[in-house]
Amino acid sequence: MRLGEPVRVTLWAEAARASSMPQKIAGRTLDQGVKIRVMLESIARQITLFKGIVSVQTLERIFGGKDLTFEQLLDFAKTVDVFLNEYVSLLPLEDKTWADLVDVSRKAAEGKPEEDEYRTRVKAGIEGLVGRRSIIEEEKVARMETYPLMLIVFETPEEVAARGAELFKAQLTANPFSNLGLATGSSQLGLYSLLVNMPELFRHVPHFFNLDEYVGLVNRKDTYYQYMRDNFFRPLGIGHDDRRWHIQDWLTTDPTATCVAFEKAIRETGVQLQLFGLGPAPSIHMAFCVPDTPVDSPTHVVSLDERTLEANSRCFMDDHDRQVLGLEPDEDPHRKVLLWKSEPDRYRVQLDHFYGTVIQSMSRHAMNQGVGTALAAERLLMNVTGPNKELALLLMLSGRPTIKASASLLRLHRHAKPEDFTILADVAAARRLPHPYNRPGVHIISREMGVTLEA
Repeated sequence: MRLGEPVRVTLWAEAARASSMPQKIAGRTLDQGVKIRVMLESIARQITLFKGIVSVQTLERIFGGKDLTFEQLLDFAKTVDVFLNEYVSLLPLEDKTWADLVDVSRKAAEGKPEEDEYRTRVKAGIEGLVGRRSIIEEEKVARMETYPLMLIVFETPEEVAARGAELFKAQLTANPFSNLGLATGSSQLGLYSLLVNMPELFRHVPHFFNLDEYVGLVNRKDTYYQYMRDNFFRPLGIGHDDRRWHIQDWLTTDPTATCVAFEKAIRETGVQLQLFGLGPAPSIHMAFCVPDTPVDSPTHVVSLDERTLEANSRCFMDDHDRQVLGLEPDEDPHRKVLLWKSEPDRYRVQLDHFYGTVIQSMSRHAMNQGVGTALAAERLLMNVTGPNKELALLLMLSGRPTIKASASLLRLHRHAKPEDFTILADVAAARRLPHPYNRPGVHIISREMGVTLEA
């Protein structure tokens, strides 16, 4: 079963089946209670698809003492549908959340609004829940301590890749049995092109863990599995069936169970060096940890926001798409998208194709390491290159860490030496940083972003 629209279709298929059940089976009359039970089972199956922690018994406990009609359960199903498709990663999946969603569905149904108005009310209600949860999470983050980190700025992306390769080599020379955390994205390609020329370096690595993977993509070529296989594992002679390689299964029919198993494996073995990229502003994310992701979150299923889909769209374009959109072969569409949005009438063809064809071909859900998972690694390394990352890098390092920018939460990583969290950036990505941090050199970013040891 895919996530996204097919979830909605399946949910309503179950609802339709429940509401149109025959009045008698084997001579027994089916009362409203039996239909409600079938609906509860349908809802539970959809929720379990994501988290695997809610049973029919849990829902019955939540509904205990509540005089709910079948129609109210249908309303609750619609509310769950919205929640699972757009907000699943932003609230703790516990009894209180499900009980809150019952209240949201009831309030949204007051006055029997039209379908569009009902969904608008549901979204407003859920966003209210998320907002209250965000306040609690921000207060938790505010009480946590940040640690100095090392920022090294280079003139070119090639120099960033070269230093990254040196740091991998230093880690594996000091401890050949280090477990490694790997990332995808254009910022890592230069690094991987150097690492694959050092196969002996990785001979004794017990485990490789990937940050994230899409759920339910149609074409394997678009998966992070294929990215890692092409750019790292196959050149090193590591097969797809090698038990050392851990990446979330893009074909899984139970993403929740996949996330739980992945989290268990990574917690049992630990990671000695974890590689990251940096998501562009305004989300400023690590992996697919969208804004409002809790600071102690484990590996989990996440709903991808529009900005994240836009940022990753370049990986889903073929030559025809680029021709229609007027993009060069390797051009990032980010700036063009901003231009198209600024003059929608003029660029209607581009906008229709971009959102109607390219974005529609992408999965709207992913499985990814949580912030809590990432913070458990011993050492962190982040590669940041290109002008489209300049605002993200500035905001990540400015002010207090915040759940509105999950990458900034990495500054809460507990380490003894600044070099245990190293950011490698080229001058294009560092351009907006205050002097002297925007110049080539080695800088120590303190809590106040105000101390330079070497520049």
